[in-house]
Amino acid sequence: MIPQRVLLKGFLCYTDEQEVRFDGSATLWMLSGLNGSGKSSIFDAVTYALFGHHRGGGAQAIELINKDSDSLLVEFDFLLDGQLYRAKRTAKRDNKGGARGTQQIFRRESDAAGDDKWVPVEGTGGANEFKVWIGENIGLNYETFTSSVLL
Repeated sequence: MIPQRVLLKGFLCYTDEQEVRFDGSATLWMLSGLNGSGKSSIFDAVTYALFGHHRGGGAQAIELINKDSDSLLVEFDFLLDGQLYRAKRTAKRDNKGGARGTQQIFRRESDAAGDDKWVPVEGTGGANEFKVWIGENIGLNYETFTSSVLL
């Protein structure tokens, strides 16, 4: 898996939409900034997109929605075996003090006219199916990913 892009909106300290791209010819990327500027939130977005978990130890999306937002959006684009995929999660505050969310894996495909479009990967819209797809295709769970990928 090769990270390509992370898009966040209403996620932790990111109220407005922000995009971080990991494309180009660089082989090493560095996030830098002052304490509290959102560096760790970028990694939280990746783990949330892939696994639905965050470093606070929980899977409760309500904890991740920016205090000034009603919802969050996270998209994580990555290359896997030469194919571009997108893990997308959303969450929206509900009336009971919690949040309801969605998840979906998409694959980038070209149509007959040569235009690129994002196509949902069948069977990845449910939480369990999404988790199975990640496990089978990424080959890591949250604990292994954070121990070996995030240094």
